[in-house]
Amino acid sequence: MGTFIASFLIAATLLSGSVAFASVNTDPAVSAPNIYRISAYDVRNHYYDVRRGQRVKIELSGDTYTNLDLYIYDANGYLIDAKLGRTDYEISNINVFADTTLTVKVVNRGGDYNDYDLSVWVV
Repeated sequence: MGTFIASFLIAATLLSGSVAFASVNTDPAVSAPNIYRISAYDVRNHYYDVRRGQRVKIELSGDTYTNLDLYIYDANGYLIDAKLGRTDYEISNINVFADTTLTVKVVNRGGDYNDYDLSVWVV
């Protein structure tokens, strides 16, 4: 799977680990694994505060056992991007036009759990 550049500050986990609050890494020298488990046919949300003018890279890499899809919403609930490939690897680049909190939704389309790495950083 490889190491991805990221630094998450987990502020809270709710609903038995289904929601995580974090901040986007702005230091490309920091590296840390960000592994999460998602149950079969489940949805997991992650929240990231971003600032106007930033370009944010979001990379999702699963354990190859199920299909994972990626949805990104702004603080008003508008869909910014969706990656709906047939694998568990998705990547998105977002240009931020206003200060907001991104909701990054990971959806497991398969009948087994998936351990995935979600990396979010400013590029």
